[in-house]
Amino acid sequence: MKSGSTTGRVVLAWTLLALLAALVAAVMVAGAGPLYKHETIGLGTAFGLLRHGAWVGIFAAAAALLGLLATLVLRRANTGLLALAALLLGLGTFIWPYMLLQGARSVPPIHDIATNPMHAPRFIALAKARAKAPNGLDYGGGGTHIANEEQAALAQFLDSPAGRKNPRHKEIANDCKTWGPICLTAVQHAYYPDIRPLQAPGTPPRAAFKAALEAARGMDWKIVDADASIGHIEATATTAWFGFKDDIAIDVMPDNTGSVINVRSESRLGLSDLGKNARRVRAYLKRAAHQLTLLHKD
Repeated sequence: MKSGSTTGRVVLAWTLLALLAALVAAVMVAGAGPLYKHETIGLGTAFGLLRHGAWVGIFAAAAALLGLLATLVLRRANTGLLALAALLLGLGTFIWPYMLLQGARSVPPIHDIATNPMHAPRFIALAKARAKAPNGLDYGGGGTHIANEEQAALAQFLDSPAGRKNPRHKEIANDCKTWGPICLTAVQHAYYPDIRPLQAPGTPPRAAFKAALEAARGMDWKIVDADASIGHIEATATTAWFGFKDDIAIDVMPDNTGSVINVRSESRLGLSDLGKNARRVRAYLKRAAHQLTLLHKD
């Protein structure tokens, strides 16, 4: 009887340690973004917290699983619930960063998406902010340091299973012997072929601009500039977790008997946007198309 009681205490202590480790891991992972966002730590430290927190989480989950099995043998229901909580928390803490990593590996390491890459909307009001940012102001720009890193990251991606899935990966590799607008355009057309200008036939530029601006206001962006006289809009989107800032430029131009809306979304920091800019552009185009439909209904 005494031996069983001692074993039960050992299992309880083990389980509590696993739960404590899982809680520490959760704090590390969940806190990485806000700590960076509020400038308490640097980006390298934040990513380190994320990475180490994930590993602590998986080790906590493994320890919790052993504790859970022991509680099943000893029939300790309350301790078993603690072990189950530690297991789920530890797994969740590991799976979240793991999914982010897998997402990063599945998309090309670029951070600038435009519906018309050869004539990407320019940043005017945000020019100073972008010039100070690591990714720079120009489409496919960023300076020699970024160019070298982009080229190396793209070469690695194109040689990966995700990169080789695209039948044009060898053609892209040829276009990307040097980093620049031609390379970026080739990558985007190959991996995001659906991102194209939004045509608005029969809609005058002024009306199309109104629809474009209304759509931008509905995107939870900070509108920096909206100039109807030249059909140009600029805005900044801030990510919720890390507080990364991505900038958006929109041009509304005459096109035959109507208008065309072109959008560009670029991150200020980071080689890969994990596909965020492409998703943002798609969401905006969908909203803008809806606003154009409402115009015609009126």
